[in-house]
Amino acid sequence: MQTISPRKVRSYYKDLARNEAKARHYLEAFKYLQLSQQIASIPTVSYYSTQTIFPEHPMVFSVDEDSTNPSTPMHLGMLYGDANLLKQQLPQITKFVSDRHRGRSIILPFVYASWFPYRWQMEEQFPFFLDPPSNPLGDSIRDKLPIIASYDYCSVLQQDIDTVLSHCQKKYHGFIESGFKVRNFNPSNARSDLKQLYELSTASFRDNLYYRDISFEAFLRLYAPKLKSIPTEYLKFAESAAGETVGFLFSIPDYTSLFSQYNLLSISGKLRAWNTIKRKQISGIVHKSTAVAPHARGKGIESALIFAMTLQAKSAGAKHVIGAFASVENPSTRVLGQAQLRNLYRLYEIAPI
Repeated sequence: MQTISPRKVRSYYKDLARNEAKARHYLEAFKYLQLSQQIASIPTVSYYSTQTIFPEHPMVFSVDEDSTNPSTPMHLGMLYGDANLLKQQLPQITKFVSDRHRGRSIILPFVYASWFPYRWQMEEQFPFFLDPPSNPLGDSIRDKLPIIASYDYCSVLQQDIDTVLSHCQKKYHGFIESGFKVRNFNPSNARSDLKQLYELSTASFRDNLYYRDISFEAFLRLYAPKLKSIPTEYLKFAESAAGETVGFLFSIPDYTSLFSQYNLLSISGKLRAWNTIKRKQISGIVHKSTAVAPHARGKGIESALIFAMTLQAKSAGAKHVIGAFASVENPSTRVLGQAQLRNLYRLYEIAPI
């Protein structure tokens, strides 16, 4: 395998984005473009290309080379592209990783920590722009690799926004009557708000599968650029009567139809998309990430935040609500009521080869 730089990995995904755009698959092009922007220089992560083994159709992947704890799995990530090529190349890729770190199982696809892209899409019932690129592997890699465990996640679509509002309304009113309030992200105090977002995230997600701390500065590099392109009202905080920030909800307008229409790699496509976004009319809302301080749980804070955010989205024209990327066992997926459609994602652990 050939070591490559993060810059070359970014170029690889930008090339895939251009190919999708040429085929008029604009939503897929946007997803690859997003991936190219999430490639980071992380001290323990190395990037490789299969160029030396598959010169006609090379793929790229990442390996977390941190070997300080030999009992933990290796992280193998950034495995996106043509599904048939991936199935063909995975045995060689996983053998390469195992040979470098013998005796350790491998988690895939996973880049360093869950702050970065991970999971494969297994089943798609509805498209939305935060999804990873389509990669219809299904469970077909089970006959290629020694799978010892798998972990399932889902995104759910509630097509009736009023169902979500009625489901959360009582919790919201109880939240307000208890002296809590909801406020928007404050761009004039951005660093302080992002610090609170970081602290709530680390406190709430620490028990999640394969959680790993990152520094606040690394967090800023990941999330500050995203917030520049998202209206500030789509990041909301919950505050107690004493003024303590006890929760947040980060949501994104569902621009799926927008990104399906316009080629965002072209200047004209970017201008058309930007003009549409400026009108602040949306078709739906994607609830991306939420966290509640451990000591404040059980008080309906998550439901209250979802109610406030969903009510605002409805006033902007939203008709549907998406809850994105939760474990299938996470009770928060039920906050949206009886969802009609579901996308499924999977993370695999394979035995040492």
